[in-house]
Amino acid sequence: MVLSFPYPSGYGAGMVLICLETDRAVLKRLMTDVPFGVLLSGGLDSSLVAAVASRQMQELEAACQWGSQLHTFCIGSPDLKAAREVADYLGTRHHEFYFTVQEGIDALEEVIYHIETYDVTTIEPVLLCFSCPGR
Repeated sequence: MVLSFPYPSGYGAGMVLICLETDRAVLKRLMTDVPFGVLLSGGLDSSLVAAVASRQMQELEAACQWGSQLHTFCIGSPDLKAAREVADYLGTRHHEFYFTVQEGIDALEEVIYHIETYDVTTIEPVLLCFSCPGR
């Protein structure tokens, strides 16, 4: 599938287009009837998504159902400090989870069984979430 976007005429127009498309992409993923949150590393990408989602939460029907405060999560990462700073700045309800390398190794076989793949790019985020059950 090839997406077609109008070619922006100038730097300002390009910035506006990027902002509009980012807003649209985040809003599309917030349209749900279940609680949601943002996995926040403190890096540029996840911080941008969290900022846009936090702003959009004020206007969503889901915000009325789940509360207007976005939940952010950081799981066993060296980026915990940066994620905490972004969460504080955005005013999100931030959750941090820790697990040991051994806990990750112990969960690996079960994660692969459930997601039915050995693909590292798929296993890694699932393993992080799987290592923090019931939280």
